[in-house]
Amino acid sequence: MTDFPAPEDTSPSPDNHEAPQDGAAPSDQPGGAGPRKVYESNLLPDRRRNRVSPWLLIPILLAGFGAAYYFLLFKPQQRRHIVTAGEIVFASDRNSPGVSHLWAMTPGGTPRALTSGASPDTSPAFAPDGNQIALLSPRLRDQSQIFLVDADGQNLIPVTHTSGTKDLPIFAPSDNRLLGYTSSGVLYRMELGTKSIDQIVPADTDASHHHSGSADDNQEAPAPAQPTTVPSYAWRPGAPRDEQGLAAVQDTDGLQTLAILPKPDADLITTSTGQPGGPPLIAADAMSVGWSPTGGLLAVAVLGVKGLPPGKSLSGIILFDGQGKPAQSAPPVQIASAILGPENPVFTPDGAAILFEIWRQPDLASRKCVGLFIANTDASGQPHVVVKGDAEHAQFSRDGKTIYYLTTRADGKHDLCSVGLDGAGFQRLSDGAEDVTHFALSPQ
Repeated sequence: MTDFPAPEDTSPSPDNHEAPQDGAAPSDQPGGAGPRKVYESNLLPDRRRNRVSPWLLIPILLAGFGAAYYFLLFKPQQRRHIVTAGEIVFASDRNSPGVSHLWAMTPGGTPRALTSGASPDTSPAFAPDGNQIALLSPRLRDQSQIFLVDADGQNLIPVTHTSGTKDLPIFAPSDNRLLGYTSSGVLYRMELGTKSIDQIVPADTDASHHHSGSADDNQEAPAPAQPTTVPSYAWRPGAPRDEQGLAAVQDTDGLQTLAILPKPDADLITTSTGQPGGPPLIAADAMSVGWSPTGGLLAVAVLGVKGLPPGKSLSGIILFDGQGKPAQSAPPVQIASAILGPENPVFTPDGAAILFEIWRQPDLASRKCVGLFIANTDASGQPHVVVKGDAEHAQFSRDGKTIYYLTTRADGKHDLCSVGLDGAGFQRLSDGAEDVTHFALSPQ
């Protein structure tokens, strides 16, 4: 076997010390040992000469403080549970004439302010769980943007920072993170977690132009050369997030047509044949939409239907399914007129009847609401009046026993009112001096 030599012992011994360097101080070690040599690394010989100036740390610290401030200002807030059952949130210039803010109250209770400041706040819309509210405000850039606020008025934060006038913020009924809105008349869908946005209506004829981007990076599509805008839309209830569809009204040069998106990854349905360039699902001078509680039926209120034989006039409510197919042969409402017809259909919570406004529209300048009516969904019986005169934007309480609506006063401002399903029990909930422009009912 090979004998390997033992390793040499290189450890210092009392009899084998290094010679002291010139000028070194004598060692104080016991035993009379000489001075101990101080070793320095030669890997970075200029280390001590190249120290970083402390002044260079200032921009780094400022950048760090700026990032921390931005994070604290715009970070996603912890979702809080706030009891809002039975509450109404409304936009009003109460205590600030001419500048509306959001207020909350229970019917018959004392209103409490949710927002304040020099900028107006409008168009409240509850999240499905009732804990947050989306709203419109020009607090940034003096241009209307979408904000979120907790239902008790805390944590007001912007969720859009893009160009284009925003309108119609509405949460998807199945998801607190999915919000629809229009920007310069174009309908977008926004994921609040990532703030990613997708253009929904109008659809791009060129797939390469289909737009998606971020709500923070000004990547909304520019207004089309021949504007087609979305004056109203409604999310389809009863669908899971990955199947969340909607219906929208498209307006092109005053002609309004229906568009249905069955689910997020489906093609937009706008024609009765399903093919581009085919006849529209329906076209009219004025149109509005509303879904049944289960999402199985879409009520389309039309005033002045287009494409009829010469000499024929028709307005009414026509029912479609979620794929744009007619749902029943007999419409719930049918009026042989092109200037008198229904708008803003709202199903009762059980889906058995439809509440709607009747408008007289000889021309756009002289439009007038003449009453609030109700009709059976299955077209049995005759529609009957609930409120005579101006009654707009009606909504049902969760139990379906109370109807809330806005009415216009002689001074042009609006009151928030309520009435029973049978038209009895009228109450004015606003103070008669304030101007209530929008309201929303808690879904809790």
